Amino acid sequence: MSLGHPALLGAALVAAACIVFSVTYRLIDSDFWQHLLVGKVIWTRGAIPRQHLWSWTSYGRSEVLPSWLFRWLLWPFYDRGGVPALFVWRWITTLGAFGFAWATARRLGGRGLAPLVVLAWCVLVYRPRSQVRPETLAAVLLAAELWILERARTGDRRSLWWLVPITWIWVNAHVSYFIAFVLVVVHGVAAWRGWRPARATESRPDARPFLWVGLAMAIVAFANPFGWDGLWQPFDYALHLSREPLFRGIGELQPVTASTGWRYGLWLMVLGWPLLMLWRARRHGFDVVEAISAALATAYALPSQRFLGVYALVAAPYLARDLEAWIQARRWPSWTRAAGARAALAALACVTISIPEWARPLLRPGIGVEMERFPVAACDWIERHGIRGRGFEHFRFVGYQAWRFWPDRGRLPFMDIHQSGTPEDRAAFASAFTDPNTWPEITRRYRLDYALLDRRQRSGQELLDVIDADTTWTLAFLDDVSALYLDRVTLGAAADSLGFRALFGSAGRLATLAAHADNPKLQGPLRADLERAVSESRQNATAHFLLASLDLAEEHFPAARAHLEATLAVDPGNAIARVWLDSLARVHPR
Repeated sequence: MSLGHPALLGAALVAAACIVFSVTYRLIDSDFWQHLLVGKVIWTRGAIPRQHLWSWTSYGRSEVLPSWLFRWLLWPFYDRGGVPALFVWRWITTLGAFGFAWATARRLGGRGLAPLVVLAWCVLVYRPRSQVRPETLAAVLLAAELWILERARTGDRRSLWWLVPITWIWVNAHVSYFIAFVLVVVHGVAAWRGWRPARATESRPDARPFLWVGLAMAIVAFANPFGWDGLWQPFDYALHLSREPLFRGIGELQPVTASTGWRYGLWLMVLGWPLLMLWRARRHGFDVVEAISAALATAYALPSQRFLGVYALVAAPYLARDLEAWIQARRWPSWTRAAGARAALAALACVTISIPEWARPLLRPGIGVEMERFPVAACDWIERHGIRGRGFEHFRFVGYQAWRFWPDRGRLPFMDIHQSGTPEDRAAFASAFTDPNTWPEITRRYRLDYALLDRRQRSGQELLDVIDADTTWTLAFLDDVSALYLDRVTLGAAADSLGFRALFGSAGRLATLAAHADNPKLQGPLRADLERAVSESRQNATAHFLLASLDLAEEHFPAARAHLEATLAVDPGNAIARVWLDSLARVHPR
């Protein structure tokens, strides 16, 4: 079906709309704050920083600045259009990547409507990786390279030279640049061995263009601000960093499990692609390049969820071509012969397969940032009260804290989003969450002044308990998102004047307070602390709920009802608050 056919155009518009909507969910990733900060610094200074500027433990050390080109490109979007412009970036890069995938599928022979459904499916696998990260730019480069390589495999060898500028951009935009060389090697070996697709026009194998282009790519790769050190990064991670406890504990680096991607059929794709490949081989010949690409992409993605986006982009054109061939070989009802009917079915399929993933609670549709995931009020408090020193933060907070306070070195985080620092720094950071009993030693070694911890992450709950029990620390700020502790020795004056008298930060200690809400000695100091906590943050469901517990213990039912309603206004999922409110409505109606 030609590109100008009205039915194909209509279905393509629906597929494009599905692709755009799939990546239009509120930002929850914390890394983009530091990406914006680095881009801003590059534009402001007119130079690429060669020293670490983003955390206090590594401040001033010489470092390779990863993905500098991505950040340089991203900052003007945000500078001119704010958060909505970041979504424009996501739309452009996603449509660009899957547009190249569609062009590749058509080059391979998938010229019908089925490829559009496959694109809508593959973007669901790619969707979690569509946060504002360097991978979004690398996705376009990867898809463009596949398109160029498949053009070369079907006779257009001159286009191979476009891989040289693509490589330069990729090297400076993301550490996954080595994929460009892997793909060239696969296609070069195919040309050498004479593995040609059915649509190939050349009669004899010739690998020399791939060899010369590959050499040019290798040469241009060194045209980056950090030379060999910049190229070594992915290998350093594979050989060394990936074995460190800090990296092993990052969620997105965990292997794909049976429960991963059930909403969008990830495992159906992982198993179905090889089956379709084998089915097609019986009729049209075995595509060795596709088989090798599938094996490499699968082996790359399954051990780490971070690389599922790469898998989706590699799979898209080949899976689209294979599914199209399988559909054309089937006998369908006569009413499906009309192009309009087939286009309507394809459009309906694009929407239908997407709905379960669109309904995923974590990735809520919309344009904006989930600001309640970041320590906004805590940083306001730090700024308002002039707190400075050597801080320790939960990993999810470091990007926002760097963005918020840079260049104030006294308020930079312990570590940045790239886990910069010495192996000892990373080991200490990881051990604080995996073995909280090491906290006193970490405090002494780094002479910490304050700790800003995430109350919503499981990895920090035991650490909160340990600090609550440590009399050298005092809780000075609390909301649903974060708990801020001050060291009584180094920040003694602030700790004495600003520390809470009865409140704690850990969920366990707060539950104990709620259970003893009828203690007269506790009620006065605790109420004062909670009322202050309510006034200092809009994310105050925890404080409102505890105040309701105090009011119920004192039989102040109207006040308890007001606090429970305020709790649910901030945290609608608080089931206990809803039960208590229903009970009050029955026993003590208004």
